Amino acid sequence: MTKHSDKSQTQSGTISVFIAFLIGAIIAPLSIYYLQKSQFIPALLPTITVISKPTVQPATPTKEIPVWKAPTSNKQGYPIYSATDKNLKIFDLGTKTLKDAGALINCCGGELGLGNSDPLVSPDLRFTAYIDGDAHDLWVLSNETLVKTKISTGGNVTYITAWSPDSSKILYYSQKDSLASIKNAMAPWDTVEKFSPQSLSGFVLKDIKTSQTTALTPLDYVIGFVGNGTLLAKTGDASERLVTFDIGKFSADYSLITESFGFGSMQFSLSQDGKKWAFHYSANPTDDANIVFASFPQKMGVTVDSGTWAEVQWPVISKDGSKLLYQKADGVIEPGVPQNYVWYYDSSKDFEDYDDSADVAPITFNGLTDGKTGNPRMLGLGKP
Repeated sequence: MTKHSDKSQTQSGTISVFIAFLIGAIIAPLSIYYLQKSQFIPALLPTITVISKPTVQPATPTKEIPVWKAPTSNKQGYPIYSATDKNLKIFDLGTKTLKDAGALINCCGGELGLGNSDPLVSPDLRFTAYIDGDAHDLWVLSNETLVKTKISTGGNVTYITAWSPDSSKILYYSQKDSLASIKNAMAPWDTVEKFSPQSLSGFVLKDIKTSQTTALTPLDYVIGFVGNGTLLAKTGDASERLVTFDIGKFSADYSLITESFGFGSMQFSLSQDGKKWAFHYSANPTDDANIVFASFPQKMGVTVDSGTWAEVQWPVISKDGSKLLYQKADGVIEPGVPQNYVWYYDSSKDFEDYDDSADVAPITFNGLTDGKTGNPRMLGLGKP
């Protein structure tokens, strides 16, 4: 009896454990389900963040961007060139020697309100900007070391417009690169013409110290700088209205210059501080011509010289705004070709009749000297 009872109890205990396990296996998942649904367990458990191992991408070689190196120059010079061979040379004002720059330039022409293709020396006489004769890109040359720095990309630079008075910025004009724009005639049917996607059109301002390039898209005609941050511009080809354009604010001020000038040939020159200007003025175009010296932006000033149409023109004001050079015709080289002379005016002195026979202490203006009397007076053959 005892052994049978022990065996029955063992079997009964095994069945009980099995039944309990079975019940637990059924109840446990149901309990967890209802607890999760009630948000009880998520509130007790910490948030688990699964961090996956990042996929390692193969290294991509980076294209090295060249660091802009601003041109440097500590000596003054002046560009000398010929319209025939177009080889640029620099006349060193310190040593009085002529140095070959090793550059073939594009010259010689221009358009009023756009600029000239001729090389242009900076106001401090340390740099020369020029358009190369092959790709028509703009370069800046150190008048000391003759090291050249490329300013534009894509070619199509048509004109050099102006330097800023502090010689840190150069303004140039780039012709729009369009279909068959470089052809002198109808392009052949088998022509393949390539264009540069980086090509800029219109006026472009380049800071040679920082390499910053600014496309001055609102401007169609530019006369020059009024100080370092403002440009004097014209509103249209046939317009006689002048406005100032703030480069930093990229805005035009129509209120500063209120008079209509009727400049005709539109020849201006401004002092570096923007306080004085000289201009060519004609009351009756194709009839009279006048050189006027005045405070900017006034129209009324001193009439330095007068003549018939095109007899006096191209005024160039000194850095400090006190002196003036201009071109005056006297006689002809051959029929239709006038003989031009450079004349000098000093605003700090009274007017005095010119005397070419006097022998007085010479004056100097940008390298030009003479020993004559008079205000204004003639310096010699040439143009300012």
